[in-house]
Amino acid sequence: MPLCSKVLLVICASVLFVCVAASTCACDIELGASCRALFLVGKTASECGDNTIACDRCVCKVGGSLTCNVQTALALTYTIEPSCDVLEVSYAECPVTATPTPTAAPSASGWVLSAAGETCDQACTAVGSSCNAAAITDLNSQADLDNSGFALFMQTELSHTCTSVNSCSQAQCDGPMPVVSSAGACFTGAVQTTALCGVTGGQNQRVCCCSATPCATW
Repeated sequence: MPLCSKVLLVICASVLFVCVAASTCACDIELGASCRALFLVGKTASECGDNTIACDRCVCKVGGSLTCNVQTALALTYTIEPSCDVLEVSYAECPVTATPTPTAAPSASGWVLSAAGETCDQACTAVGSSCNAAAITDLNSQADLDNSGFALFMQTELSHTCTSVNSCSQAQCDGPMPVVSSAGACFTGAVQTTALCGVTGGQNQRVCCCSATPCATW
């Protein structure tokens, strides 16, 4: 069963991670997924509790758009909750790809793909313009309803081919959306009400409107 791309093994406040390469699988990336990190509780070494944390992960999936290495690791795993044990588990490791270079200048409509981990304010300043939050807000709303249209927009406006288009409903997806992951997947924010120019999308690339007037979409 596919698990998080990073498995946490918490023992006596230490985090242990052991893995070896195995095979590969077709997979897709999930941004802002909910992952459970187990930790030992009580006086015995066989009972666990867990915390739910936000994580970006890859999952093996028939027809997935990416190819992931299937890794194995030793991790605390529930047997019959709350009982747990250190067992060997398998998970999909997201592929490492080169981060696309941000456009040297805005597209004809004013759109810019930021560098990884960059805010739209920073991306727009770098091309001598300013961020238009209202236009990004409109783009995200439109893209969340029309995935195929958004994929075509990314190709024509920013010369980026989305490996997949996904909608994120996690709280951290309210503000920076849309974004492009390091694996090339495109994400919109289902929960986003207003785009924020001064925040990053984690280590993802933001889609920014760098124009005083609204940038055109489709």
